[in-house]
Amino acid sequence: MVRIYTEHNVYFIAYKLFLLCQLITYYLLLITYYLLLITYYIPPSLALIEMVTPQQELEGERVWAWEGAGARSMNE
Repeated sequence: MVRIYTEHNVYFIAYKLFLLCQLITYYLLLITYYLLLITYYIPPSLALIEMVTPQQELEGERVWAWEGAGARSMNE
């Protein structure tokens, strides 16, 4: 049997595809939001942070602290 698509059926299918795309977009934005939230609020104890004393600076020790995506020397 041949299925005849009327104008109503075509619009209905297009509307369902539109709703599916909206749902996918919503969940992608939700996942992105929570990933950013998690990475922003990492407790300081998990980050590589060391205090630099004036004596260490005089001795020229290189102490690294994580900042954002990379690390830099505290003496620079």
